Amino acid sequence: MRTSSIVLFAPLLLLLGACGEGSAGGDAANPEGSVAGTGGEARVDPRSLPYAPELGINLARFQSLPSGLLYFDDLVGEGAEAASGKAVSVQYTGYHPDGTTFDSSVGREPIRVTIGKGEVIAGWDQGIPGMKVGGRRILVIPPHLAYGARGAGGGTIPPNAVLVFRLELIAVSDDAGGNAANPEGSAPAAASVDLRSLPLAPTLGIDLSRLLSLPSGLLYYDEVVGGGAEATSGRQVNVDYTGYAPSGMTFDTSVGRGPFNFTLGAGDVIVGWDQGVPGMRVGGRRILVIPSQLGYGAQGAAPTIPPNAVLIFRVELLSVN
Repeated sequence: MRTSSIVLFAPLLLLLGACGEGSAGGDAANPEGSVAGTGGEARVDPRSLPYAPELGINLARFQSLPSGLLYFDDLVGEGAEAASGKAVSVQYTGYHPDGTTFDSSVGREPIRVTIGKGEVIAGWDQGIPGMKVGGRRILVIPPHLAYGARGAGGGTIPPNAVLVFRLELIAVSDDAGGNAANPEGSAPAAASVDLRSLPLAPTLGIDLSRLLSLPSGLLYYDEVVGGGAEATSGRQVNVDYTGYAPSGMTFDTSVGRGPFNFTLGAGDVIVGWDQGVPGMRVGGRRILVIPSQLGYGAQGAAPTIPPNAVLIFRVELLSVN
């Protein structure tokens, strides 16, 4: 395989610098304003591209996420599982579809990142959960989940580039020590819950047989499939929503207040929304069943959301900008 002479270790970590400009808004969690998409990203279907034979990519074996990311496990690991909020160590090599290598950790130390904190491109935050230590996974990442219309590395990653990564998961740990993005350290690990085994109040009207799953553990299905514009990472969306506990109790709703506006993939909302809303179309209504590690984790959000709470949302997509 051909190899670029430029190592992109730093740009890979700089998701926010590479993928967007600050938006004008801001909120209590991010008073400087969130990072929005650059705009102008070409909508590229990774399945429509040819891939160099030496990459060994058989798209028929790949699974897809609603965001458009494709993934396949070359080798299923048997160790600890990577999940949002966990620190992971990985070895990786990044390729262009033509087989050119643009970056690799091989020969260097494995890279250590905390999943779901925006330390890496969105395609990694979405594509690593569900891996187990010892496993190898291939990610095929569309541009809106990578470096978008701006590219990176002084042209080594051109605008609107589809990227291919081979990842090997070396280790998983709680992010208890803190890092540059979270100097105070993370909350204790959230309890693991089998969402499909939870008793759900009949008043919720959830058809368990229709629920689809993401590698992160999030469950979802579309009650109504919309026919309008598609929600994708980096876009601003307007939604109406209601949040429920599995008992059927409503803990929050936008109904009667007005729609809620946020930028997908910018960390404006809980990880379960950043993962669960992409792929919706305007006019659609989706059920999200969100495990605690993708919600408010072991800390909860007093007084309405206890620690380790599974959350259920009905989300209606009103517009995409």
